[in-house]
Amino acid sequence: MIFKQEDLQEIHLNKTSFGYTLEQETWLDCLWLRNIGANDLGHLKITINGLRIFPRLEINEKEIWILLNQEFEVKSFAIELLGDFSIKAYKRKKNLLIAGRADAFGSRMSAFVTAIYLAEKLGFKFGFVWSQLDKDKSGVFMESAEELFEREFLQKHNYSDVLPLRGAGNTLCFKTLQELQEKPCREVWGTWVMNYYIPTKANLADLNTSEYKESFYKIFSNLPMKPRYKEQIANARAKAALIGDFVALHMRSGDSIETQYRRFVFCPVIHKYFFPVDLVIFAARHFIKLGFKVLLFGADSKANEAVSKVLDDEVKSGNFINAQTWSENLNETQRTIFEVCLMAEAKKTIANHSTFSKFAAFLGSQNELLNFNVYFTQKELYNAFIVPKMKDYLDISNVQKSVSCAYAYSLGRQIGVSFEERIRLLWLALEFDMCNSAYRVMLVEEFLRQKQIYRAEKYLENVINERGEEYLASLLLVLWNTHIVFKEQFKAYLENAKEEFPYICFCAAKICFFNGNITQAKKIMDLARIKESQNEMFLSFIPSLKEADSKVAFLTAKHRIHSHLAYKLGSAMILNSKSLWGYIRMPY
Repeated sequence: MIFKQEDLQEIHLNKTSFGYTLEQETWLDCLWLRNIGANDLGHLKITINGLRIFPRLEINEKEIWILLNQEFEVKSFAIELLGDFSIKAYKRKKNLLIAGRADAFGSRMSAFVTAIYLAEKLGFKFGFVWSQLDKDKSGVFMESAEELFEREFLQKHNYSDVLPLRGAGNTLCFKTLQELQEKPCREVWGTWVMNYYIPTKANLADLNTSEYKESFYKIFSNLPMKPRYKEQIANARAKAALIGDFVALHMRSGDSIETQYRRFVFCPVIHKYFFPVDLVIFAARHFIKLGFKVLLFGADSKANEAVSKVLDDEVKSGNFINAQTWSENLNETQRTIFEVCLMAEAKKTIANHSTFSKFAAFLGSQNELLNFNVYFTQKELYNAFIVPKMKDYLDISNVQKSVSCAYAYSLGRQIGVSFEERIRLLWLALEFDMCNSAYRVMLVEEFLRQKQIYRAEKYLENVINERGEEYLASLLLVLWNTHIVFKEQFKAYLENAKEEFPYICFCAAKICFFNGNITQAKKIMDLARIKESQNEMFLSFIPSLKEADSKVAFLTAKHRIHSHLAYKLGSAMILNSKSLWGYIRMPY
């Protein structure tokens, strides 16, 4: 039973000789039967408006819920069951609007606040599902609902025990408020709210954006969180009042750098999360020079300290503050709430792609959110990098350093730095993160783009023989089953798949196999084996090719057989021989 008892309204029933009638046709959600014996269910028969139905049942001790979920507009019904029983009929008071995100704070709270706003505005009941996140497993932490919210709020609005812990989709499933109100709802109980972003008229055409904005802070600040969490909202506002005008820098890391996502460093979807330490230092100096105080927000304590160390004079003058120093005695969730509310009070927030900073900026009344890639020119940013010039200057993790080099490399390609400099940046990134073959893939791509085919082949020979599986896994990376990371690089392998380059051929064959082109993969693999007939990795690929080829052959033969006239006639005979009328209509 999805609905809570308070979500339901009892409907008056008139008992008749054949069953029950309602005073008017009503979309019922459920029927409740009491005093049911365990042996009685085999005799249960349910008829709605004269038609027998087979609805889903939920059975508890001596009671049963018959779930109709408003699939029937009921005028009368009958229940056939041995023995005496009591019965009640219910319909929902309101459809549910459920915030269903299961990711980090910014995305989850964007859906949470939006769902409350829409529910209050349109007459739905707000609800949510909630799952705790383990930082060691997911890169981010999220407290349990039981720890964060007051008990009464949970009892009324938490549906985590009856609905999936993550809703359907990744965006709003309705384009207007009018569409949201149309019946039937997307789900039998109502609709998921799944926005990780702050909705605008581009997402909801009839959204009153000014009203939504005005409601946003009020809804969030009034959430019935337990006192130790709720008090962080007031603490943040008090701190902001003492500072005066400031610029917030949000240096996102952790879940996008120190986890497996670093393998996707060149995927645009992940690349946009990075705010390298070098560029944070550059941005801080820029805004301090303009007369602002600067507050740094970031989850990487070591990186935060490294920035503070470089900006020691600015720290001593009070113009640069590491916000983490104000939340050292708080637990993870207290710190998150304190920092998002403090960030909200900034005049400007400088970040890359981050739902946390977007949530904070919208929470604030005068907070201008700026992407550093747009605010500064590409040349300014490229020249601001420190790690590629002085690799030991910043006391940050090697992964952070590798990301600085990767970001500098990507900017360098866009502004046209030399081939030699691009290669140097990739080698340096690889030095800091030797197990990340994304950099090796880009090195090969650079060689191939410069027509240095023999150099690419020689490098591939060493890589394939030393760490072939790792390299191929990187080359064929797919993010979230959607984004093929190095799809743009595939073409160069296929164009250079020639007999004299067996290792390029091997990679090209793997690409064809990945793309489902088995015939082409076999042809290219034959070229690879002319010069490398005994290579163990090459040989280990052959069984996979043969197995895939046999499946293709079987499916092709099956299709040919099924398309043959004799097969079609035989199939028709079998089908029609099952009845007299079938025999009569046979075409002979």
